[in-house]
Amino acid sequence: MAYLHTLPVQVLKIDRQFVQRLGPNGRDSRIVPAILTIAEALDLDVVAEGIETEAQRARLQELSCHRGQGYLMARPVPLAQLVLA
Repeated sequence: MAYLHTLPVQVLKIDRQFVQRLGPNGRDSRIVPAILTIAEALDLDVVAEGIETEAQRARLQELSCHRGQGYLMARPVPLAQLVLA
């Protein structure tokens, strides 16, 4: 943590394991808000990965995490298919 402010990064990604355990109670439910607080203090954008349910998306929105990726939004597609879209 001591070196986080010295790294040349603009975006912090929240690992899918934290998103999967995001619930209303418990220790795991406090980790994501803490990450978001640190990111805000360091003026970093945040992307949550592994969003698979509407409940996860809604909870992240409540926590002011407005960027995400995961199967809820779209499944991976081959490059050739993406280029044709």
